[in-house]
Amino acid sequence: MADARAVTEAVLAALAEAGCLPVAAIRPEHHIRDDLGIDSLDLVSVVQGIETALAIRIDDQAMARVRGVAELTELARAAPRAEAAA
Repeated sequence: MADARAVTEAVLAALAEAGCLPVAAIRPEHHIRDDLGIDSLDLVSVVQGIETALAIRIDDQAMARVRGVAELTELARAAPRAEAAA
């Protein structure tokens, strides 16, 4: 389980890059697609960026249910380390 602050920073950075947005514009209550304009293809890059930054493995099935920034942050926070996920 990754440090809460590191997870939040990694999630925000990945979303900001994918959505071409400033990090400060992203809020936990935002919907990833509707509010940030990040589509499913961009979301793949977001997840890969988070996984790389934190050395974690986010479950694909759980990720498919994520709609909001807060949900993504919680999922990343609970994700296992990449080497333990195999």
